[in-house]
This record gives sequence, C-alpha cells and structure tokens, in this order.
Amino acid sequence: MKNRFPWIIAAVAVFAVAFAQQNLQKVKTLEPGINGQVIVTTGGKTAWSSSVALPGSVSAANLSGTNTGDQDLSGLAVKANNLSDLTSASTARTNLGLGTAATKDVPASGDAALGEVVKGNDTRLTDTRTPTDNTVSTAKIQNNAVTLGKLATQADQTILGNNSGGASVPSALSASTVKTVLSLGNVENTALSTWTGSTNLATLGTVTTGTWNATAIGITKGGTGQTTASAGFNALSPLTTLGDILYASGANTNARLAGNTTTTQKVLAQTGNGTTSAAPTWIDPTGISVGGDVSGTVGSQTVAKINGVSYSADPLSQYALLAGRSGGQTVTGGTASGENLTLTSTSNGTKGKIVLGSASTYDQANDRLGLGTTSPSYKLDVSQTNGTTVDNFRLNNFGVTWNAADAGITKINSLFTTVVSHTSGSIGQARGVHSNMSFTGNGGTTSTDIGFLTTLAVSSGHTASDHKGVYVANATGAGTVSQQIGIYLESMTKGASNYAIYSAGGQSVHAGNLRVGSTAAPNYTVDVAGDINFTGTLYQGGSPVISNAGVTRQTGGYTIPTTEHTTFFTGSGSGTATITTSGLADGDTKRIVNTGSFTLTIAVSSGTTVGTTGSSSFGIFTCIWDATNSKMYIAKGT
Repeated sequence: MKNRFPWIIAAVAVFAVAFAQQNLQKVKTLEPGINGQVIVTTGGKTAWSSSVALPGSVSAANLSGTNTGDQDLSGLAVKANNLSDLTSASTARTNLGLGTAATKDVPASGDAALGEVVKGNDTRLTDTRTPTDNTVSTAKIQNNAVTLGKLATQADQTILGNNSGGASVPSALSASTVKTVLSLGNVENTALSTWTGSTNLATLGTVTTGTWNATAIGITKGGTGQTTASAGFNALSPLTTLGDILYASGANTNARLAGNTTTTQKVLAQTGNGTTSAAPTWIDPTGISVGGDVSGTVGSQTVAKINGVSYSADPLSQYALLAGRSGGQTVTGGTASGENLTLTSTSNGTKGKIVLGSASTYDQANDRLGLGTTSPSYKLDVSQTNGTTVDNFRLNNFGVTWNAADAGITKINSLFTTVVSHTSGSIGQARGVHSNMSFTGNGGTTSTDIGFLTTLAVSSGHTASDHKGVYVANATGAGTVSQQIGIYLESMTKGASNYAIYSAGGQSVHAGNLRVGSTAAPNYTVDVAGDINFTGTLYQGGSPVISNAGVTRQTGGYTIPTTEHTTFFTGSGSGTATITTSGLADGDTKRIVNTGSFTLTIAVSSGTTVGTTGSSSFGIFTCIWDATNSKMYIAKGT
C-alpha cells in the first residue's frame, strides 16, 4: 500500500489523456492545477479536483504515499487476472509455504484416488487397516508387541524348534525329535513318584532332604542298626551294667567306669597333674581334701570345723551374709594400715549404680552421688520431696562441745570450698555458694521465701563474743582483683514493694565513705547524688544544724522568714536571699547553702551585713544576728 496513491493518480492521468485524445475537439485549455489534484470530467465538464471517486471508494483523503511523478505499474499484479500474470506459480507457492498439496485435487466425495488429496473422512484412515503384504519390516514391530496368540497354531504335543542341521525357520518338532535334539535319548519316561529305584546305581550323591524308608544302616556302615534314638545310643555305648559311668579315656575314645558295687558309700574323684586329667575313680570320702578342717564323716556325721572355725548355726560369721544377719553385720575392707574397702557395681567395664537403701544411689558410671534420688544429675545431688520442712542439704559439726578441755580450739568451720585450677582462657562467672530456689508448680502461696538464712542459738552458760551472720573476707593472694564488692545486690523490681536492703531494727554501722543515689565511687563520708528528705533535726557535732520544720529549697530571689532556719539555693540562676530580721533575737542563726553555680547575694530586711555576702559557687553561709547593733555577721564555709 506504500505507493498506491501515486499509481492511482497515474491511472487517472492516463485515463484523462486517453479521454482527451478521443475528444480533442471538446478539450479546452485548462489552467495548471496544484500539487495533488487530478483532472476529473463530470457531466461533460473537465476540471482539476483534489478527490476522485474510484471503485472501492478511494479518495485522496484515505490514500497514503508520495506522488513522485509518473509511476511504473508494470510489476504490479492485476486483480482481474487472478494471479495468471505471475512469472512462476511454483515459486509463488513455495513463497506462500503451500507445499505440493496445493496442486492436487480434492475429491468431492468418497475416498481419494491416486494423485488426489486424502480427506479426513477417507475410509482407509483407520487403526484396523490391513497393511500391504510384505511391507511391514521387523523395525516397525514394537518390542513385546507380538503375543503367542499371533503365532500360527501348532500340532498337539509339539515344540517350536529347528532340527534341519542349519539356520532355518522354526518348525513344529515332535516329542521324540526334541528328545533327540536335547541328547536325551537314554532318558526313560518314568514318573519319579512311582519309581522304585534301580540296582544299577553305583554312586549316590548327597541326599539333602526326604524321609529314609529303607532298612536301618548297620554299625559297619556308619549307622547304629537301630530305629530309635535310645536303642541307637545303647548300641554304640560301651556301658553294660547298672551303675556304669561313661567317660573319655583318651582323645575321641569313650570308656566304661563300673559302678560302685560295695556297701560303702564312695564318691567320684579325679586327680590330674596340672596339665592332663586322669581317669575318674571311686574313693572313700574320708580321704578327700576340702581345703580346711573336716572332723568326722560326711555321711550322717556333723562337720565340726570348716577352715578352723567351729561349725554352729552361723559357721561363717567372718563373711558377709547377703541375706542379712540377725543383729546386723560389719564389713571391713582390710586389716593393715591404709587398706581400703571397695564397692563396685559390676565386674563389667560398663558400670552401673550402687543403690544405698531405697532412695539413694551412687552412679559409678558418671561418678555421681544422689541422696534422696536414684538418678543423680550432679556430683552431689540432694533431693527431698516430702515433709513440712525440706532440708535438702545441711552441714553440722557433730560432737563438738565447748568446755575447758577444748580451750585450744580457735575456729570451727562448716565449709563450702570451691577450688578452680585455672591457667588460661576466661571464666565468665565463678560462684562459691549458689542458692537457687524455684517454684515450678501452677499454684499455691508461700508466706516467706528465704534464699539464705543464718541463725545462732546460744545455750545457757555459753558466750558468743562476736557473732557475724554474714562475713565477707577480703580477697587474698598474689593475683589481681579489678573490682572487689563485698555484697552486690541487683536492682529489685519484681515485687510490688522492692527493697535492696531491709533492716527490721537494730543499729547499722558503716565505716568508710557511703554513696547514695549513684554507683559512682563516693568522695565523702556520706555522698548523696539527689535530693535529701528527712524529718526531725540534722545535727553537727551533737548540736542541731537543720530542723525539717525550717528548711526550704529555692531557685531564685527569696525572702527568708524568721521561722526558717536553713535555705538551699539550687540551679544555675541568680537571686538575692533577703533575711527578715524583724523578730530575730540576739544570737539567732540562719544557714544559707548555695548547692551549685547559683549567683547568690545575701541581704537583710533591716540593719547591715558584715562579711561575705555573695557567691557564684558552692558554699555554706552561717549568718548570726547581733540585735544590739542591728548587724548580720556572715561567714562562708565549704
């Protein structure tokens, strides 16, 4: 469609020229038209026009392309020729991808003839069509597709095979021919189930199954000549008389020991040489050595001694009686100094447990001792689950009584000692004593929970000169301690009311500096970071310094009333502290404290001031009123 507009214009121009040649006498001279116009004749009149009605409703408005002048239309196909003007119909079909079917006829009905296109309803297009003879090759037959039903029927009692002496098509072979092919000509057609055997058998192989139904095999042939086990044993046994005993008199040689035919009771004895045994024999029991003293005879006599110990109701009291002994028994390990008593669970390399009573155990495999538990989880595992008071673990010094004979005792200890051999690496935390109390149930209430309790009971006549419930000693040794804290308390937040230290009464003594309100090191005996709230009176050297009733804190200019004893100025502002002198008695004292960088000026409501009256840093001002001379004497301290 790129050049359609130019050739339409050219066609119109040719038409106009032809028309003009036929009607030359009627054509008038026209003025030149403008670009894109054509000559159009309408109703006998000829004129330039910008559009022309052509077949297919083509107009300049819907044409595209550029009119470049005369156009060569010889290479264009003409619609009326129906493609007959193509140079090569075969090339055109190839370009259009039509293939060879484009030149074949399609039958109007029925099956396609030779050279015609086969339609989809051709009756020969079925799965059951019979192929042309000799056209199906072996390659076209799918593996395992041919079943026995596709083979030609064979005569009864025949087998497919080849007996031609060379390669050949298989044929039906008779039973006798197959027998010949398999070289079985000497095999008789006899059922094994009814075959009675043959006297021609010279060699018999190993019989692995079946039932022996022949006569008994004699002793000379390796049998017993008998049909039962007991009869077979008796046939082979050398025993002949009641009381005989069978024994081995040598390697693979059995012999007979005649029974004791005397009226004297005898026992069977045997004595070797340390390497080889000897034949057994009957002997008098009085000559038997049993490894100890035996008095009397064994028969109906009572043994008087065993290993030198008189026989009685409990003849072996020197040995532990596993079933228990009346009155109890003592087990002793050794007799010489330093000897041990060793208990082990088993002689096997994999050890078990030594049970102590019914509820305690020593786990030998893991070297754990459980008291109150048969499955200890720690080196010492103490457990108790019943009773109103559960004392899981308690150390007491038993049998220690303080009296004159014990005057040399300087210290009595119940110790928990933790020794850690540490040469390298880092230990996050080491605990000498760890009290861990856990309530794991789903309910219940405890009135008081005490993680660590120390008590002291002093009997009448005893004096405890210096009792310390908890004593924390100073660290010792040549190592380095970066920080030493005698008692460390975490922040208490779990309870409804939380106290790090709660003293229900008594006196508290603290030597050294004390820091309150911060974890920084204290610089003073009492170092407070924050506000101080108190009731009562603050004393210095036994004399009142501050009374809570007359103390205020100010952040700016302020007039101090007569009843106010101490005034604190805080912050970083400025102001004047004016002391009201009206009503003051001679010698009355006021204290003004500048706690920080407050710019302070001290004045009086009447009278004059003597001394330091200003400060922009910390300072304590003591102001004493001289009523006689109406003067306020001011001294600054730090």
